[in-house]
Amino acid sequence: YWELEIGDMKEHAVYRVYAVDHDIVSFVDVRLPLPQIPMPNPELLDVRVEAPVPHPPVVLVTNPKDARYLLPKHEPLERIRESTFIRMLVWTDQPVASVQVLIDGQVHPHPAVFRGTERQVGSSANETVKTPLWVAPWDPELYNDGNVHELQVVATDAAGKTTTSRTPFVIGQTLVPLQNDARGGWIMQQSFSSMFQTSACVSYILMTLCLLVVPRVYFATLPNFSSWLSERSVLHHKDMAYIRHLYTLCCNADSAVAKVKLGLAMLAARAKFLVWTQFTAQVYLASVPWLFWPGYFFAMGMCILPLFTGRLIPSAQGSDAVGSV
Repeated sequence: YWELEIGDMKEHAVYRVYAVDHDIVSFVDVRLPLPQIPMPNPELLDVRVEAPVPHPPVVLVTNPKDARYLLPKHEPLERIRESTFIRMLVWTDQPVASVQVLIDGQVHPHPAVFRGTERQVGSSANETVKTPLWVAPWDPELYNDGNVHELQVVATDAAGKTTTSRTPFVIGQTLVPLQNDARGGWIMQQSFSSMFQTSACVSYILMTLCLLVVPRVYFATLPNFSSWLSERSVLHHKDMAYIRHLYTLCCNADSAVAKVKLGLAMLAARAKFLVWTQFTAQVYLASVPWLFWPGYFFAMGMCILPLFTGRLIPSAQGSDAVGSV
């Protein structure tokens, strides 16, 4: 599923209109034509509320669906290929003067006609539900070539306000990439469940190998662990003295180039010192059975044992009926 957030109405004056057409979900984001965004609060500023802001037409194409937001696993997209009409919803605050349809920049040969309905839902005459449906006949097989086409709808109301809607579409299940990578398009296209699963598995394997398995194998190959530990202690103090020496040379260096070279050498020596210190600690841990084996079995348990348990909830009639978790 898509997780598409929308700007805040208060700060950005944006709202979203949804429509479901033959189990296919479409939407359009609309910005209110306000003279100032965000508008000041009239109650706090004691400002008289003006007349309603004239709104240009709102156009939502429901068939064919925008190819950037197709959901092949959840929507019957084959119905687009089997459809016989282009369908669009056009909301206006004035009577509609014209609705023009263009495909790939060419005027559609069949004009759009109104096929909407209006029904009363309450006792008042103003309580009505309107379906501002406009349709235009088409043959989707003419565009079933695997390419991306553009449907353009130009709606004009009686006051002369015009809205142009552009919808990329394909006859099939090919997704058109979102052209807003800088605004989060790349993030929305990622499968974070797969990313987290892969990163968790890789991290687990690396941590188990580096902290448990490799130190244990290295410990088992040592002929004399005590002498090796004593040797590492001596090397530890030598490395510390070498790092201090490099630090002194770096502070007393005359040129900037010498400072940079000595600084890089000090960082490399420091990194080597930390790696060997950690590795020595892990080998020492592997040499203590009552410390190593609990950690080893805990790591194995994290991999093969269940982390959570759930109980089935009875949901049907009968003694043997069980439902989902």
